Amino acid sequence: MVWLINRFNITKWLILFMCLVSNFAISQNDSRWINLYQDTSFLPMEKISFGQKSYVKKDFNSSQNYRFPSDISNVKISRITFSLALSKYEDLINGEIRSTTSFSSVYDLGTYSRSDHKWQLFGLRGKIKNKEILIIDSNMNMDFSDDELHVLPKLVFNPEWPRVANMNYPMDTCYYFDIEYEQLYHHLIYPRKTKIAVQVFSELNPSTNALEYTDNFAIGFVSRLKFEGDINKTKVNFLVEDALPWENSSLKVKVKIKDNNMQRLCQKDKFNLNGNYYSIDSIDIINSRLLLTNHHDENTFFSLEGPSVVNNKDIIKIDTLGIQNQYKFVHVWGSWCLPCRKKLPELVALQQSYNNVQFYGLCTDTSSEKCKNLMEENKIKWDNIFLDLKEFEKNDPLNVHTWPTYFVLNKDNMVLLKTSELEQIKDFFIKNL
Repeated sequence: MVWLINRFNITKWLILFMCLVSNFAISQNDSRWINLYQDTSFLPMEKISFGQKSYVKKDFNSSQNYRFPSDISNVKISRITFSLALSKYEDLINGEIRSTTSFSSVYDLGTYSRSDHKWQLFGLRGKIKNKEILIIDSNMNMDFSDDELHVLPKLVFNPEWPRVANMNYPMDTCYYFDIEYEQLYHHLIYPRKTKIAVQVFSELNPSTNALEYTDNFAIGFVSRLKFEGDINKTKVNFLVEDALPWENSSLKVKVKIKDNNMQRLCQKDKFNLNGNYYSIDSIDIINSRLLLTNHHDENTFFSLEGPSVVNNKDIIKIDTLGIQNQYKFVHVWGSWCLPCRKKLPELVALQQSYNNVQFYGLCTDTSSEKCKNLMEENKIKWDNIFLDLKEFEKNDPLNVHTWPTYFVLNKDNMVLLKTSELEQIKDFFIKNL
């Protein structure tokens, strides 16, 4: 269930998003969301990454904030937050990062914690009769008396480990918990169920040269998000390790096609399914889904449109409608690209020699003004679409791998030639025109 916190802000962000999208070139690649199911089956400790560490609360007040059994001594309370803004703030005050500048945008997107939702996981470290213990407040009610108490195993130093001060040494076991937390994102609360594993690290005491447990704990996600089914008449498996929702962009995907070995891919990496190129362009942990894009094959050049370099109010289309010439020539270039700039005079001469070929350009950069200046300097008269470089690299609508890249298309936008060598384009025109 999702609770609406601020309808005005949501509407504002949607309007802004639509305005931004309208300024970008449109690729006709097919994209659709694929729903993932959660697999919470057992995962051995060796396959779990314990990457999220808790911080000990310095303002701990046992009489006011928490309940726990009275026979526990040396009590230390630490927590992990499921709030991006507060998580980064805790990283800052604990010296893990030097600045929150790169995370400043999170403070404007409704990612703070609120008192009425479950946004923090507490752990208690202490001793009972000189035995080290751990309690995880897995139901998140700030009451450790109704949670399971774990006696930590006796520490034994592995002779294969290096003896290094301030190094975290792992336990030989971990503890599993099913938890339910709530993620605040864009002013909405999203409930999340997941299975985690918890471990307590140890450090060498420099005075005794013996291992001692730390006061905090670390969690790793056991749950995995999966898809098993047919795509483009091919059996496919996707696997994504569960994670904190704001880690979406850094997650990798394991892809298995038919009976081949599992391959580990970054988002945007392309893979071949029955002759078509696909990529996973986004992972949505909150809603347990991924965005799958079909780029079709290398011989398909989609109808493309975008703002003109000369006047961004004019929209230029490269499509199959109203085309009189037998061939179309498209060059993908960037004003930042030295080889691209050097070839512009040759392109002007080529266009003057073959005025029966329809020329188009796709200029990529951070602003259209740089492209416009180069067009004026080289007296380029044919239409050029401006594409924001970062947006183009995200979507890669034309499977471009080098700059410049040249295309020769027929009337139906089928690719007859794709190359980064202008001499090959000249040879094609000589032989066919």
